[in-house]
Amino acid sequence: MEAFEFLLGQDFKPKRTLLAAFGFDEEISGFHGAQEISKHLLDHYGKDSVEFIIDEGGSEVKDVYGNIFALPGTAEKGYLDVRTTVSGKGGHSSVPPEHTTIGQLSQIIKLIEKNPWDPILSTESRMCLL
Repeated sequence: MEAFEFLLGQDFKPKRTLLAAFGFDEEISGFHGAQEISKHLLDHYGKDSVEFIIDEGGSEVKDVYGNIFALPGTAEKGYLDVRTTVSGKGGHSSVPPEHTTIGQLSQIIKLIEKNPWDPILSTESRMCLL
């Protein structure tokens, strides 16, 4: 917001429309804040009308060349809810199989954690309103 205020004070005239949007429930999936903002922007400006989004990201503050900067996030990881079902042979807990379904599920989780998604930000990447 300080950057907006500074630019406005300098009589800045952007070549494209700049939007500032502030939700209130981002950390709990944004169902009432960001989702409603997205619907409004889609209704008002149309699909694929937003070139990119700059977010506060991880609120990273770094010393760069002897100066302190608050770096905006230009990409942010999302999250995914997954439901996984593992089926196995029945039996009695007094004589469990060598590999139980809980153990198999644990191996799946271990593989997922061991192979995280590689982030990609390229000129082909575009933010769009869904």
